[in-house]
Amino acid sequence: MLEEKKQENIKDNFTDKLIAEIREKKIEPKPRWRFLLKNYTFYTVGVLSLLIGSLAMAVMIYLAKFNDLSIHTQIEKTFLEFLLLNLPYFWLLFLAFFIFIIYYNLKHTSKGYRYSPFLLVAVSVILSIILGVIFFFAGFGEKIDDVLGRRAPFYGHVLNRQVDFWSQPDEGRLAGIIVDSNQKGFFILLDRDLKEWKIVFSSKISYNPNLLTNHQPIRLFGYLLEKDEFMVEKIFFGGRPGQEFIRELEGRPRRNRVDSFMEILPPPEIPFPMPRY
Repeated sequence: MLEEKKQENIKDNFTDKLIAEIREKKIEPKPRWRFLLKNYTFYTVGVLSLLIGSLAMAVMIYLAKFNDLSIHTQIEKTFLEFLLLNLPYFWLLFLAFFIFIIYYNLKHTSKGYRYSPFLLVAVSVILSIILGVIFFFAGFGEKIDDVLGRRAPFYGHVLNRQVDFWSQPDEGRLAGIIVDSNQKGFFILLDRDLKEWKIVFSSKISYNPNLLTNHQPIRLFGYLLEKDEFMVEKIFFGGRPGQEFIRELEGRPRRNRVDSFMEILPPPEIPFPMPRY
């Protein structure tokens, strides 16, 4: 009996102190609509983050679709080196950021505390992949890449690693748009840095030069002859992804202009072994 009375006294004292503190600090109960608003806000931000992350996934799928993994056998790179050079790091970080936002918002909803962080992250990733595939087949990946190619700064250096991979003339890779295909034995290419290149044909090339037309995005395998001259041994037609970025190059001021009517001279002797393809 004594123990029960002591416990009741303790409860009464605690209740009195709590009531006194509430009166002293003038604490009032929060209306229900505030809790509902908080929940709806977290859910809304989470859904928006899921959509944005899924769009990033659609762009990554689009980039991967046109990333020919067999090319690594034609360059002096291992498969792992080739993969690391072409990974879309920006989009991976972008996706990871929004997956974190999805997790954070779900965790702070009224029932989010019940689920483990691993489960929330796993669900976020799976949903992003599923919606990303749907958005890719709906054409959003291509549309986003085209818009960014026309307007985003550093597109060819950061957003699309394939443009950077194909813009290494010292390593035998060059990409751009044809600005003058009407010359005999060579054509003029404009690269991502707005530099004009005189492209001459190797005796090994099997492509018909007559197939080349102005305003055509292309990628080239070959080797550097001089500072603005490149010998091509293999041509890949089409510029996807990044086609809009390449097409926009023609309207920008150029760093240099190659004289399209200069006399064609025999290519100089190459002091180093030619790469094998």
